Amino acid sequence: MKNKPLTLIFGLALLFSFAASAQDQITLDQILNNYYQNTGVDKLKDVQTIVQYGHFDLMGNSMTRITYLKRPNKMRNEMELRGNKIITTFDGEKGYIINPFSGTTDPQPMDSITISGIKDQISFEGLLYDYKDKKYTATYEGIEDVEGTEAYVIHLHKKDKDVWFYLDTESFIPIKEKIEATIQGRNVSQEIYFSNYQQIDGIAFPFLTITKANTGQIGQMQIITDSIKLNFPMADSLFTIKPKETEQ
Repeated sequence: MKNKPLTLIFGLALLFSFAASAQDQITLDQILNNYYQNTGVDKLKDVQTIVQYGHFDLMGNSMTRITYLKRPNKMRNEMELRGNKIITTFDGEKGYIINPFSGTTDPQPMDSITISGIKDQISFEGLLYDYKDKKYTATYEGIEDVEGTEAYVIHLHKKDKDVWFYLDTESFIPIKEKIEATIQGRNVSQEIYFSNYQQIDGIAFPFLTITKANTGQIGQMQIITDSIKLNFPMADSLFTIKPKETEQ
């Protein structure tokens, strides 16, 4: 009887050792394949448009938002604060921003750096799916703890930009993303946390995103999604700036 507890402890130690060894031996392709399957990438390929309704919470201010996405690489984001609407559009090649808080209601063209960042952000399948097409290389960097949850760490790299993805070791769902980039000679970094995942037609979407920027200019920002519509009809003209939108 005295040996049973020791035997049990020894057996559990072996079990945990084997489990840890299996996690250490997992490959980048295995992690990515599980990620694709558990997030519903195959189903996402049939989605042509996405509409997200929700709001931002930033520095004590709450802004309603609607984000429209359409293949390929089209985006429109509308935010409203105190009766003023901030509009960002990208038609796949050119982008414009209307921001009354900047002192003008005239549409301002996006620079090439902003456009490059938007293309990464609005990819339907995300960077991990088509990272090679976006000129990234990928490496698996082991397991790290993210606020009490073990996560596989995948590092994407290209000139002047590094992105680390942290995938839950049980679900293979992203729970954190870290970005470091050099923009106009200045180093910029931010951390993004994903939670409250919900399934929409078999596709996993995070309904809560928290962004922590380390630029000293913007603190923590929460992006809350209230609802999502897939394959909602959208005209291409939605993603261009219209003259009436400049009249505030």
